[in-house]
Amino acid sequence: HMLGLGQFTERVDVLMAVATNPNRYPIVRRDACKGLRTMGVLTPKICQTLIAATKDNYFETKVEALHALCVLFSTNSHKNIDVKELLSVAKRHAKSREFDVRMYALALLALLCKDYSEIEEVYKANYFHPNWQVRKKMVESFVRLQKDGKISDEKVRDILENKFLQTSYGFEIQFKLKEELIQL
Repeated sequence: HMLGLGQFTERVDVLMAVATNPNRYPIVRRDACKGLRTMGVLTPKICQTLIAATKDNYFETKVEALHALCVLFSTNSHKNIDVKELLSVAKRHAKSREFDVRMYALALLALLCKDYSEIEEVYKANYFHPNWQVRKKMVESFVRLQKDGKISDEKVRDILENKFLQTSYGFEIQFKLKEELIQL
């Protein structure tokens, strides 16, 4: 992780080797993925390493690999990267029982799709997800989809006002989703 924070890009090979090495402790693999995220560099090789890390048995490594992919794809050009495999990986993880894996997979789908219609069914399956953090990440993703011209203002408004669960029954709201809705 420190290599990433220090932006030691000449050591990216070390982070990639550790991120998917099953002989390393799980938290070390997770921290290697964090390092790749904080380094901020996106190449096809780094993308493939992070895709491989999403298959890790340790859920925090999966979470951090997906988080890293979200950050890297939102801050870097990905013209030279074929995203077909990554879309498939994100769709698979968007069904995860682990809420944090699911929320980053959903965010990644919004970044990678060309149009909301490509991911609409996956998103619909999550409109009523019981975890508010998943739904919060989806609202953030709707904002991103809208800014990127991948969904119309009317469609977002219809989804969020008529189809999307904005709170959970019996849950005391401490973090309001309305703040993200106001951005729309």
